Amino acid sequence: MDLATTNTDLWTYDLENESAKRLTFDPAIDSTPLWSPDATKLVFTSDRAQKFNLYVKNADGSQEEQLISQEGPDRYPLDWSARREIRDLSARHRLVVRDFSRTHGHSFSESRLCP
Repeated sequence: MDLATTNTDLWTYDLENESAKRLTFDPAIDSTPLWSPDATKLVFTSDRAQKFNLYVKNADGSQEEQLISQEGPDRYPLDWSARREIRDLSARHRLVVRDFSRTHGHSFSESRLCP
């Protein structure tokens, strides 16, 4: 967190080399990251559009963030399963499951809502 602006970004820390790497640079709040099962990607929430949406980014920082959810209320990631499903919680307390495998990693499709 940048204390001067209260901006939060995503960072990784290499314990072996004792070095930090900043992954996001947007002035919005980036938070609640989750690793993909293979540790190659992160899903996180950010308020870049005046509400919290879900984004995916390569864990090594090699690509721009990809917006994967912008419909409805604020979204917060809860889990990324080995079956390549992301579970997120909306501000309306609905559990949403997004299947990442059906789209070959390019976008997410919402597979079901649980009240």
